[in-house]
Amino acid sequence: MPSKDETLAYLLDLDGEEIIYDDGYVARFAVKRIAATPENPYGVSYSLTFHAPDGRRLMGYDNAYGFLIVAAGLSGGSRRSIIGTVTKQTKGSPTGS
Repeated sequence: MPSKDETLAYLLDLDGEEIIYDDGYVARFAVKRIAATPENPYGVSYSLTFHAPDGRRLMGYDNAYGFLIVAAGLSGGSRRSIIGTVTKQTKGSPTGS
């Protein structure tokens, strides 16, 4: 099993990678080391986006914003910080075409 440092190095090596599919769709990775904070204790900023052949962003996963959920089963309804956002572009949406 890889160590935490090896896993982080592998993740950081994905920065700038693109996977281009035969039909023209593209998956893009952006991964940067940043200062650790209470909201981002691992000190990593990431984005994985999926684009149509014409360049439109169709879907993305990133940790640009945090949000809180109430975790079921934790004593007293404790809160856990879940870092990340998911965006999906749909026709007629503010980010869609």
